[in-house]
This record gives sequence, C-alpha cells and structure tokens, in this order.
Amino acid sequence: MIKLLVIADDLTGANDTGVQFAKQGIATFVTVDLDVDINALPSDLQVLVVDTESRHLSPDEAARRVIKIAGSAREHGIAYFYKKTDSTLRGNVGAELDAALAASGNRALAFIPAFPKAGRYTRNGLQYIGDKLLHLTQFGSDPLEPIKSSSVPEILGLQTRRKVTSVSLSDTGGCGYGPFGDAEIILFDCQNDSDLRRIGACLSGRDMLSLTSGSAGFAEVLPELLQLPRTLQDFGHPEGPLLIINGSLNEVSLRQVACAEKRGVKTFVLAQEMLSGPPHKTTEQIRNLCSNLAREAAAGNDVIVRSAANREQLDALLLKNDINRDIKDIYRGASERLGRIVFEILRAASFSSIAVFGGDTLIGILKAMAITGIRPLEEISPGIVVSRMADVTQRLSVVSKAGGFGEEDVLMRITSYLRGKNR
Repeated sequence: MIKLLVIADDLTGANDTGVQFAKQGIATFVTVDLDVDINALPSDLQVLVVDTESRHLSPDEAARRVIKIAGSAREHGIAYFYKKTDSTLRGNVGAELDAALAASGNRALAFIPAFPKAGRYTRNGLQYIGDKLLHLTQFGSDPLEPIKSSSVPEILGLQTRRKVTSVSLSDTGGCGYGPFGDAEIILFDCQNDSDLRRIGACLSGRDMLSLTSGSAGFAEVLPELLQLPRTLQDFGHPEGPLLIINGSLNEVSLRQVACAEKRGVKTFVLAQEMLSGPPHKTTEQIRNLCSNLAREAAAGNDVIVRSAANREQLDALLLKNDINRDIKDIYRGASERLGRIVFEILRAASFSSIAVFGGDTLIGILKAMAITGIRPLEEISPGIVVSRMADVTQRLSVVSKAGGFGEEDVLMRITSYLRGKNR
C-alpha cells in the first residue's frame, strides 16, 4: 500500500528522490502519468513518485498539476506528501509549494532545499553551490530558468504570498529550533547530513511530517521517520555495451563527456539539423547513425551520442531556425526530437543499458518509447540513479543524471558500477 506520494517537477529529480527510498529496500515507482491509476499499481509499492513535468510551464499550470495529483492521492488515503524541488531552485518552486499546501489541507510545511552530499547548502536563508552563492554560478545563466537571486525567501516570494520564515540551529527552542509562529513555509538552513537528521527529528517531534518539501537530500531521512517497510531488490548486472546520451549543455556534463572522449569512448555528434530541421529531411542521416551504432554495439563498444559541443552553438542554431518561437518550446522540441532518435537507435542496436544526461532528454526518450514509468533501484553517487524500465521488446537499465551532478570522470564510474567493479 502506498504510504508516501512524492511530487517532482522533472524526471531526473523524480529519480534522484525516488532512489533515496529504493536504495533502502523500499518499493518505489516513478511515473510521468498525471492520470496514474493508483488502485492498479502493484500492492508492494510504498512510495509513488509523480513527475508533473512542470518546471518549464507557467506558474498557474504548474500549480494545477500539483493540486491534481495531490488531490487524487488524498482521495486514495495516502497519508504523507513530499514536494520535491530542485536544489538550485529552478522552476515554479513558490507556486508549487503554495499548491501543495492548498491541496494537502496543511497549515504549514517545512522546506529543506539543501542537498549536502551534492554540494548544495542553505545558510542564513541563502542557497549555495559549494562555496558560491547560487546566482553567481552557471545556474544564474541557465537558458530556461536563470536564477537571479540566492535568497530563498526572495525566490519563493516571486510566486507565493505565504509567509516564509527562515530558521537555523542558532535559534533556541525545542530540538534546537525556535517556535515557527504563523509561518506557512518554514525554510531550514542545512549544511550537512547531521542537520538533515536533526531537522527530521524536530519535525517528527512537532507532528509535521505529513507534508514536507525540499531536495533529494531530505528524502533520504524520510524512510526511518515514516517507518516505511523494506524488502530486498535485485539489481543484477546488465551484460553488454552502454549507450550514453548527452542532451545536457550544462558545463559539468560537457566536461564529463570530454573526459570520456579523451579516455577513448567513441563519440557520435548529431548533425545540427537533426534536432531542428524538418524530420523527413533527416531520415537518411538517422538511418546511417543507427547502422553505425549497431556495429559498435555488436562489437561490445560503449558509445556517446551528443548534440552540440556547447550551449552557444545550439542556441545559435535553434534560434536561427525558430526565431519567433518561445525558447522553452524550442528546447522542448529539440529534446523530443532527440528522444525519437534514441528510440530508433535502441530498436536498431543491442545496447543493454543507457546513461542519460538531462531530465528533458530522458522524458523525450520515455515519450518516444511510450513508457510512463520506471523503477529506481540504486544510487551510484548523489544524483546519479540506476533504474529499470521495460517495454514489450526489451528490458533496459537506465542511468539518469541531472546536468550539473557528478565528478568529471563520472562516465568511468558509471560503467564500472554497472559491471560490478565498484560496488
């Protein structure tokens, strides 16, 4: 029986939150289906994670989606809710927290956006990436959701009028935190995993666990707090080559791909018109790409497929071809096109697993394959998740990673992990 509903706004975020439960032996399912039939889900499930795909939508539409799925969950008797947000505060964070409060019927919620294991911290109400204020990092120039402030209350205040109170251990009171007064969103400072556990104990002692929110970091402490039952899960080791798809133009992902290329992983660069030109004019290019990749897979070789070499190159191409379209629609269209190309590759070539950089790319692949759900199983490192998805013709292990996560040699770590050499 499902005890906890997690609502995320993108797929990699849904996965890196769902795996916090799965890696502890708690049966978890991630879906992109807003109309998911909760009664039809397997009876062993304890955690349902729904990706509303709302990060790049209008605030009103994002809120509507949150209210819809939360309302359905309440009707089915689900007792606990976790509103997952991006640790870099992209998307409609204020609107979705507001909607979660409205739909749940709660008076207040705790908000813990820090993810210490991934180097994301909250100090005095300000969000940091490592030792840098959030808006001074590359996320300040994100092409879809640029972050212009590091003040969490200020970011929330753009989309909600609910009262936000920032608290830290310097406050005095029960369990190390002072009274929350009439605050509706209680923002917790957090710099390490000990803080996460301390916050959890505080919320448990104040009976405030029915609605919580934040990054994948706080999700890791929820299984013990909610006493979720655990079972054994068998990951196994996929036999065969790995297909790596980089649809992210985050500087971190670009460096990771470059590192793998230097170590000899063969790379196929998509012709730029394949992501933006008329589909019928690229049929032959896609056919040739699939043929080449089939040969590589048959030889047992891992390969990388990537788009442009840098953000400026792709921006110039997409804007040239779609000058009058909204930038979010342009990127969404490119992700969907890439998803269809990957689907064709998987039909033609025998890869046993795929690694996907970027949530928009992963959702494009699932849409092309008509798959609405996956099961997270294990975590290679923070934000890097191994899942399983299946259709009628094949079972694939999927490694998903948000663009900004991971060390430079992450692809080497992924391949070692999948083959059982680093566990």
